[in-house]
Amino acid sequence: MLQGLTLPKLIQWLGIKATDEEVHEEHHARLKLTAAAIEHIEENYALLNSDILNQIKTKYEIRLQRARKDSVQSRLNDEQVQAFHDVQRELIKIERAWVVQRRKDGQISEEVARKLSYELDLEETRLQLEQ
Repeated sequence: MLQGLTLPKLIQWLGIKATDEEVHEEHHARLKLTAAAIEHIEENYALLNSDILNQIKTKYEIRLQRARKDSVQSRLNDEQVQAFHDVQRELIKIERAWVVQRRKDGQISEEVARKLSYELDLEETRLQLEQ
């Protein structure tokens, strides 16, 4: 586990970067993969309970939106990408403070607070890995 967490920082420290061609290929593959998954869901799981089907489709639609957002980020220069990440980190802090305050006030349960915090942790980790 330690190796998996330190490898991205080591790569960054060594200055190893993917070529534009590799980045484009990966982005294109992510878009196609997600589109194929959504298509499969629509073709093969139409009889599922609509709530379950909507949850599954939403997961992949979010993934597709992220892939599209990444293509916009690739058009930004390094300074703009850093500013984008800074804003995202600040928003995560605000969201985290909101969760903590609502939990203290008894407006949300411990279980809901834990789930929301977990999602914020994942988003924060994703941002760290993108740098």
